[in-house]
Amino acid sequence: MQAYAFLNVVTWLATGWVLLRWLPPRGGDGFFRWAAVMFSHGLILSVRGALPDGPSLLLLLLGVACLEKSRRGSAIGFFAASILCRETLVLGAAASVIEPSARRWPDLRRIVVSLVLMILPFVLWLAYVKLKTEATGEAGSRNFEVPLTAFFQKCLLLVGDASPSNFNSWAYMAAVLAVIAITIQFGFFAFRWRLQDHWWRIGASFAGLMTVLGMAVWEGYPGAFMRVLLPMTVAFNIAVPRGRRWLPLLIVGNLGVFGGIQELAKPLADFCRWEGDRRVISSITMNLGEGWNEPEAGNGHRWSWCAQQGELLFENHTGAPVQVGISATIACDSPRVVTLEGPSGILWDGGLIAKKATLQIGTLILPPGRSTLRFSSDRAAQQGPGSDTRLMAFAVMDFTMKVEPVLDRTVEP
Repeated sequence: MQAYAFLNVVTWLATGWVLLRWLPPRGGDGFFRWAAVMFSHGLILSVRGALPDGPSLLLLLLGVACLEKSRRGSAIGFFAASILCRETLVLGAAASVIEPSARRWPDLRRIVVSLVLMILPFVLWLAYVKLKTEATGEAGSRNFEVPLTAFFQKCLLLVGDASPSNFNSWAYMAAVLAVIAITIQFGFFAFRWRLQDHWWRIGASFAGLMTVLGMAVWEGYPGAFMRVLLPMTVAFNIAVPRGRRWLPLLIVGNLGVFGGIQELAKPLADFCRWEGDRRVISSITMNLGEGWNEPEAGNGHRWSWCAQQGELLFENHTGAPVQVGISATIACDSPRVVTLEGPSGILWDGGLIAKKATLQIGTLILPPGRSTLRFSSDRAAQQGPGSDTRLMAFAVMDFTMKVEPVLDRTVEP
């Protein structure tokens, strides 16, 4: 599993090296284009999530490079591998081998054979999966929609979600900038036709895919569309002409880099702040159990939304009981009762909370080994506003653990 996750890092570095063929970082313009691809939201999201979009892009680039060197057999092999890695890459592979100027039968036959050889491994793999799993084909039914329907729905959701709090949210702003960027890229390929340029054909094929993507790809902050349309971002940076007059278009079309850079930030391990004896703190770990959404941070606060019930899992490695104090703020969008329960029973009951309540526990003993605290709500969680699909009942903010010295003996080295 570690090797699989690290594979995306290796392919990311290899992608940067292969991109030098088309985007040599000579001068500010060349470096900007190269960096805009390397730190695009789609590519960085693939690296961080160990997803196949990055590796499949590398295979596509290698195929295009081989095709440009007239190594058609190697190109077909790389294209076939890219389709096996990510099926949407069939568009980029097909756009690369199809020659609009081909009219003679030998040229047409070569194109047809190339397409068959590229797609055949994927077809055989699908047949094998269906044979072994009896797949129904219902998965992914929301991935496609009537042209531009989901795109406009995404735009309307972003407008409806506009608020001062969301303007301070990097996830919301990353989604807004990504939609602006992808729209500019789409417009470039839609209104500037260059059929003889294979990079234009690759970009245009994914611009066509963009129109039929379903809401499952667009929903959420920022959404999966930047990963799915990653080849269009690469083609855009290669195909946009050089020169100062194209610079504004190039910049706006790469606003998705904002989200990519944010994805590089160190993820929050939890939302806990620790105070007290540092030696003791280093011997205690706390992890989020079931029921929690990913921790968030902003404006000096740290929080995580809980879906009705959420566990906090502690490991006390000191070998002795540890006394702690707990403080936090409980926030919710609708009135509800929230409680905190330990092994011996209810530790805190905030009663009916309308908006916010302060949680204070002066003394709590963490025994050696494992222990669990459980937050609970009396009402079910609700889906987030707009395009936010998370289940959220209440948020625990600024959770603070004040650790006192070990009760029975000092921490063992």
